[in-house]
Amino acid sequence: MDAKIKFGLILKSVLKANSKTQKDIAKTLKVSQPYISNIIKGKNFISKHQFDTIKAILDIPPDELESMTRLYILSKTGESQLPAAADEASLVKPGTMQEVPVISFAQAATYEPALEPIDDFAVGCADHFELFKSEIKPGYFALDVEGDSMSPEFPHGTTLLVAGGEYPQRGDIVAAKLRSGQVVVKKYYRKNNIIYLESENPSGKNFEWHCKSDPNYIVWMYPVIEANINLRIRRWERHKSGY
Repeated sequence: MDAKIKFGLILKSVLKANSKTQKDIAKTLKVSQPYISNIIKGKNFISKHQFDTIKAILDIPPDELESMTRLYILSKTGESQLPAAADEASLVKPGTMQEVPVISFAQAATYEPALEPIDDFAVGCADHFELFKSEIKPGYFALDVEGDSMSPEFPHGTTLLVAGGEYPQRGDIVAAKLRSGQVVVKKYYRKNNIIYLESENPSGKNFEWHCKSDPNYIVWMYPVIEANINLRIRRWERHKSGY
């Protein structure tokens, strides 16, 4: 049986023992009741922050807590079984594929960093997950590229791994939400307190502003560290663009 399904079955039992409903937990975690229902059914992923909150508010017997912890780790690492003594950090090895919640640009535009961690937000609204080779840290999420606004380098169907909570370095590709509410993916530069966001698409729009005199120009900005790309589609997009 899948680790997420087993986790959900134990969570269902724990909620009943604590006289808690799915609605109670949903309210505490600030997610929808159907989202909790899907966790119990093994369809939804649970973030570390959410799991830590559940452990803090529920009275969970030691044996069940150990089982839930091991199943949570399994659901993140994709391993079929765990060593007798294992924690999440010891199991996530270089090259291990890990699941990340994927959201759309429209969903990302509704995220407000003052209200909740970005990975919790992404888990709460994602309808699918994708595997990446990079080490997945708290705050990481993925963005689905739709349309040709970032072609040819990031064509339609590309999925970007975004390091939520981290700061970009010069030359990084970044995902950013502008004050206008628009979410963009651009190449980042900074010189003399002027920030430049340059389009990968030759016909795309560039942005620049003085970060000291206009610090609220962006709501959030995080580096993109990995991309799952259909190389055939990118080759065709480059051909159309004259590359």
